[in-house]
Amino acid sequence: MAYEETYNGWTNWETWNLNLWLNNEPYWHHRLLGCQSEEEVKELYEEAIDTGYITDQISYFRINFREIFEDSRPVS
Repeated sequence: MAYEETYNGWTNWETWNLNLWLNNEPYWHHRLLGCQSEEEVKELYEEAIDTGYITDQISYFRINFREIFEDSRPVS
């Protein structure tokens, strides 16, 4: 059986943690909902780090930005 690292249903702790930060405050949540691509989620992450909103040490290279983007899309 292959080892799978998941955290609370997410790819890993880093992805779960960033999603939690971005959905914790209305300003960031609405910004996330406005993202039109995985790249825009990356830019939002960088802005949240630069402004000091995110204070956790999250490894950029371990974040599954696609998962966060896809999870933020409305269910049709």
